[in-house]
Amino acid sequence: MEETLSISGTVETVVYANEQTGYAVLEVADERDGELYPAVGPLCEVRAGEEVTLHGRFAMHPTFGQQFKTESYEVRLPETAAAIRRYLSGGALPHIGKAIAAFGEESLEVIASQPEVLATVKGLTREKAYEASREFQKMFGVREAIECLARWQLPASVAVALYRHYGPDTVDMLRH
Repeated sequence: MEETLSISGTVETVVYANEQTGYAVLEVADERDGELYPAVGPLCEVRAGEEVTLHGRFAMHPTFGQQFKTESYEVRLPETAAAIRRYLSGGALPHIGKAIAAFGEESLEVIASQPEVLATVKGLTREKAYEASREFQKMFGVREAIECLARWQLPASVAVALYRHYGPDTVDMLRH
């Protein structure tokens, strides 16, 4: 059996994502050397600009060449003000752009838990601020479910379906 490898870096591009199956194709810039790797697998909830660690192995695809076949992954939110600005500018959340990055390294915390503060940004209504906050919370709830089920080698499509049914309580329900 082949050894499992890991790649850590930034998602540069989401080439393809199928929300029904959870399958996606990403381009990931390796943090060690900046080389761009195509990564495939249960990655549909990953967005451009996010920091990831992918676990899997390299395989040769007859049409697309060498790819990193991802079996599991972790997502780290960007931490520096510049990385957060890049992440938010990439369209990861509805109604949110680089202007929101005015909150600096606290921007993601404001989006997640203080939508009323978010609504103070010029051009962002209260409704849009709350919608962006809900979408942010949903994104990370689905990811948590995918990571939880990956421990039992269950596909991302099962996690997505469970999250659609149980919502934010999915992981707690699975743990019980």
